[in-house]
Amino acid sequence: MTSCKNHCVFLSLLMFLFALCYQKIFVLSLCCCIVLWILRTKDHSFLFVCIILAIFSIPRGYTRYPDMKEAKAIQVSSSYAVLKSGNQKVIVYTKEPLFFDASYTVTTEFKRVDESFHSYGFSYSHWLNSQGIYYAVDESFITLKKENISIRRWIQKKINTIEDVSIQSLLNKSLLNIKDTKENSWMKEAGFSYISILFLFHVICKYFMSEKKKDVVLSVITILLLIVYRFPMILVENLLFRVSRYFPLSRQKSASLITMFIMFFYPSEITSASFLIPSLYHYSFLFNEHKKGILFLLISILQSILFQTINPMRSFLYPLNMFLHGFFFLFSLVRFFTPVDFVSLIASALQLFNTLMNAFSLKGSIAGAGCIFYILVVSMFHHKVKAAIVLLYIFQMTGLFHPCMEMTMINIGQGDAILIRAPLNSDNILIDTGKPSAYNALKTYLDAKSIYVINTLIITHNDNDHSGNKTNIQKDFTVKQCIETHQTTIQSSIFTLQDINEIQSEDENDSSIVNVVNFNGKQVCLMGDASDKTEEEIIHKYPTLSCDILKLGHHGSSTSSSDQFLDVVRPETALISSGAYRIYHHPSEETIQKLLKRHIPYFDTKTSGDITILCFGKIRVFITSRFEIGLI
Repeated sequence: MTSCKNHCVFLSLLMFLFALCYQKIFVLSLCCCIVLWILRTKDHSFLFVCIILAIFSIPRGYTRYPDMKEAKAIQVSSSYAVLKSGNQKVIVYTKEPLFFDASYTVTTEFKRVDESFHSYGFSYSHWLNSQGIYYAVDESFITLKKENISIRRWIQKKINTIEDVSIQSLLNKSLLNIKDTKENSWMKEAGFSYISILFLFHVICKYFMSEKKKDVVLSVITILLLIVYRFPMILVENLLFRVSRYFPLSRQKSASLITMFIMFFYPSEITSASFLIPSLYHYSFLFNEHKKGILFLLISILQSILFQTINPMRSFLYPLNMFLHGFFFLFSLVRFFTPVDFVSLIASALQLFNTLMNAFSLKGSIAGAGCIFYILVVSMFHHKVKAAIVLLYIFQMTGLFHPCMEMTMINIGQGDAILIRAPLNSDNILIDTGKPSAYNALKTYLDAKSIYVINTLIITHNDNDHSGNKTNIQKDFTVKQCIETHQTTIQSSIFTLQDINEIQSEDENDSSIVNVVNFNGKQVCLMGDASDKTEEEIIHKYPTLSCDILKLGHHGSSTSSSDQFLDVVRPETALISSGAYRIYHHPSEETIQKLLKRHIPYFDTKTSGDITILCFGKIRVFITSRFEIGLI
């Protein structure tokens, strides 16, 4: 690239890469990009533009304690709302949606939004922080002060007058983006329901209008949507691209400047599907007009990065997907003004389409299947490696691309989920499944590891935070055997586990299955929710019991991990699974002090995220979601 227009593209891509790495240090990111750009070219024509944009790159979030007595609901969902007062924002978790744009009185102290770390998938706390939201307030401490007039509130009122609850739900999803918390479709990402209506009108208008009239109609519709929905990023980007065609700029230069503009004004959205997928389409059509296969593969890579799954068919039928969602939006609008009900029919058709598309999903993170697609893109220019790539692809898709033994305590909040894997996925054991609200985090992790089959599923006891996703796991994965009762020996395909708890009690915790397994020469003891009563019985029966790695009972509560038990088993390392918000005060300070007194290092999913032990021969390495790395 030697021309000025391509230098601009180069700069925008650099800005994206640095912003990806330093999302909270945009000024530094910009400086690094400018330096690299200057080293690449002596053309400084866009330096002034970059400096002006840098003014807006400074993070505008406030980490100080909120000082608000009254706030407005600027964002509403089925289970939460965002309240704003001045430049300060807080999140409030609700049982029912709040009123759009209404003013609320706040009468309590605010709780800090705790960070949660995951190796794969979406981090909700990080997303909140990127939005400038660092504190939360309970619903019981807010009261409605005044309903303000707004289009969104008028739409919400109108929808609430509809008697049919299912129709209400569908209209809320389509017109207000108030969606069910269980939904996890990337087409439901903020803005895609809005952009789909533009796509539909684009298809319709091109057959009845001239190009100029079509642009006017689409621009007017876009502006109306922007006003109603408070300037979502994807609509702003769409309008800028539409308007840029009337300026004397090259298509490459326009795309680059718009991309930089969006990154500065919407920094929290740079890793979202609503930014990445449209941007990729714009760049692909600019530079690879005769190589649509590259676009297809790049979209698949993005799906892998964002969702730990790849769906080539959904990428191929992306225009059809948008068209159907546009119809859904349009008929929702018709139902909004008339009693004629087409919404349920269209929703059923859309659900059927999504179900058919999901059948083509392939599991794997960017480190797995996504990497394969990336290499395939490269191989389009290096034909000699295609045979090796195909072989590697088959390995990945069959779940065999896994050369080491691995044990992971998955961060699912307040609950347990432990995955033990043998090399080449020859044996997979999942111990406990967490509570239903954590299923997305659990499934995302399993999908990222390209796991299709679970050889052995062990439910230690029936508490909801241990067994809550058993049915979901059995539905979405092939489970060869499920163990829910005490067995002296549990034999999986390769691993052999010993259940050392024989207590049968009405107390579910005391009746927990307690597993002991030899993991690459290390003795691992997984205590479930066993209390000190169970521990006493175990060391009475097994006085010489010892372990190298101990998963503390009952999330490190004060009712487990007694002094006597710790002195007998003498663990080298302790693992704790606890929730981010510590509503049960796990782990207890008393238990932590016991570990510190005995110089036992410990890892907690609350602070470390996913905790993984990898075995390479006799070398055992632990790694966490916070990139804590060491030897065991």
